[in-house]
Amino acid sequence: MEKTRVYGEKVSIQTEFVRDFYDKRASSVAEKGWTAVTLGDEDLSKTEKRNYYDQNILFPKLGIDQNSRVLDLGCGMGRWAKIVLPHCGAYCGVDFSSEMVKAAKRVCSEYTEKTTFFNISVPEAVEKDSVLYGGGGYNCIIFSGVCIYINDDALGRIFEQLSALAQPHCTVCVLETAAFEERLTLNRFTSENLKSTYDAIYRTPEEYSALFQPLLAAGFTVSEQYFLPEEVGRKRDETNAWCTILKR
Repeated sequence: MEKTRVYGEKVSIQTEFVRDFYDKRASSVAEKGWTAVTLGDEDLSKTEKRNYYDQNILFPKLGIDQNSRVLDLGCGMGRWAKIVLPHCGAYCGVDFSSEMVKAAKRVCSEYTEKTTFFNISVPEAVEKDSVLYGGGGYNCIIFSGVCIYINDDALGRIFEQLSALAQPHCTVCVLETAAFEERLTLNRFTSENLKSTYDAIYRTPEEYSALFQPLLAAGFTVSEQYFLPEEVGRKRDETNAWCTILKR
């Protein structure tokens, strides 16, 4: 019988399965709001605490102003878009789930003059020339809750290519659920809370530090790196939300 929790080993997940998972969850956006895509529980109060933290504690660290161009890789249903759009000059959201992109467009409908959305995967997005996105590179690039759904080889290529989409002065923010001590892969794991089966890779901070090396070589430095407070990070026995801010 295939293991549903794999420790330490580097095993791949099926990205098509992940896309189907999120397309299905997007169908409940109208009913459940943000909790439709917040994994781990569907407690609205916890989701509200996380939104408050991201908007009031984390967002001010990103240096976004009305001249900033923001790229949101794995934009989901537009949670970060709602935070940054009142403050930035242009926003581009990328997501491999067509249903999530549709939801994000609805959520951000009042800002259509400065939003662009692409229904493509993050690995595909970083391979595109910055001209595709109009106006050149970005001043802020956000990864939030997407790396756990990308296999190692593809994720490595993303960080190798990312600096080509960045302006000379740029902030990269990586928000991800990370493992405290040992890499954990969920393989067709059934969650009672989610009432669904899903795949995910929870890497350690040390693994992410290795992945960030191409950014460091391109002139970025790590400004901050930490696990989020337990009350907003959805801490579990083995994992918690983890943040890295890199600046150039």
